Amino acid sequence: MGTLIIAILILGFMVFVNEFGHFITAKISGMRVEEFSIGMGPHIYEVTKGDTLYSLRIFPFGGYVRVTGEAYTDEAEESTAEVLDADDPRRYPNRPIWQRFIFCLAGSGMNYLTALVLFTAIICSMGIADTDAVLDNEISIVSPDSAAAEAGLTAGDKIIAVESTAVATWEEMSQALNNQANGEPMTITVVHNGKTENISITPQYDETHQSYLLGISKSWPRKSVGLGEGLSLGFQETVDFSKSLLHAVKRLMTGEVSVTDENEGLTGPVGIVMIIDEFAQEGFLYLVSLTAMLSLNLAVFNLLPIPGLDGSKILFLLIEAVRGRKVAPEKENLVNMIGFVFIMGLVLFVTYNDILRLFK
Repeated sequence: MGTLIIAILILGFMVFVNEFGHFITAKISGMRVEEFSIGMGPHIYEVTKGDTLYSLRIFPFGGYVRVTGEAYTDEAEESTAEVLDADDPRRYPNRPIWQRFIFCLAGSGMNYLTALVLFTAIICSMGIADTDAVLDNEISIVSPDSAAAEAGLTAGDKIIAVESTAVATWEEMSQALNNQANGEPMTITVVHNGKTENISITPQYDETHQSYLLGISKSWPRKSVGLGEGLSLGFQETVDFSKSLLHAVKRLMTGEVSVTDENEGLTGPVGIVMIIDEFAQEGFLYLVSLTAMLSLNLAVFNLLPIPGLDGSKILFLLIEAVRGRKVAPEKENLVNMIGFVFIMGLVLFVTYNDILRLFK
């Protein structure tokens, strides 16, 4: 139950940030915002200021912004006292194309900005690895089911010799292990629980690294960074993760990876809740990091030229800029409706796939 609440808050926060981006740019550019809603479902509180109804709804996730004329219907205007003329400059279709372009980009832009702020906050609070430090030979992490785990090694043990060759630092130890690791048993001298022991251990071949490994690792000491460096590193993290997302989208679009692939395929709401549960067990900062990554996922997905998403609206604006006239509202609405059906079908499909994974 706790994980579900956390998931709702995280996903709701991301959608809220996205919609706030649209809201603030609409206000600045002079569009009439009929409603800015926090949450979904029936109203539990509402107040009107100027032309805008600010509402709080019963389900605490998501939100939306209703801008006059954005949907090319008069249905939205029924909730306001004043129905604007078709040529009123406050209507979305009557704003300059560059303002509408910024309006459509603003949602994903706010998600990008949120990710940047969160990554920067994590880096500034945790610091960064001090790769210039000289590491001692104490083990920080023993991987489960590894050669080290099978030999009884634990975090805190110190390897002081490899095949009778004394080692004083992690670098010396790593070099000695690399020289000896060939899949055959080797003897290492370990200080375990205050006692010095000779242990026979057989390295295991790792396909990823294409080498024989014991399954031990060392945590680098961390050093603090200032806001400037933290912001620079946060920006780089945002860019790098965005590139990996675009690469993943390319692989999906070209068929290199199946939509149902367990590791690289699409994940629906059920799968996201499972991921959030795993990160929640690691601690608060891991959840913050996950929120940043999910925010970037939403930003990239929303910019794809799929009907019904902001990317599709941007595509229609580019077509308008090239043609010199707007696409017929009826055609755009039809395309968006088809896109909406497609997205709902995709959500149902990946959710079904996530549920199947639960029972594997």
